[in-house]
Amino acid sequence: TFVHIDRTVSMVFNIYNEDIMKFLSTWDPENRDVETNTIDRYLENRDETKVIIAFPYLVGHCPDSTSTVWGFENTQYIDVTKESEKYLAKKIAAFVKKQKANK
Repeated sequence: TFVHIDRTVSMVFNIYNEDIMKFLSTWDPENRDVETNTIDRYLENRDETKVIIAFPYLVGHCPDSTSTVWGFENTQYIDVTKESEKYLAKKIAAFVKKQKANK
């Protein structure tokens, strides 16, 4: 299932169009504040972003690796990813139900 959304946080295995690439080229990598200026957060704060994601997710974080920014094991992403997929599943189900009711 492909889902159209208006926001993204993750930059794991994405393909970007020219507009996004121009936007990302204005990110300041010299600003080392990981709370406000990781490239993921920079992308998340862009207005008018259109994203198509696969559900369930096709790619994730390697659980055997350590985050280069946060310094913890990537296993910490497992629960966050599962909760995100549950949330998205509920949104998809509500959308499908609404579409069926409108037919």
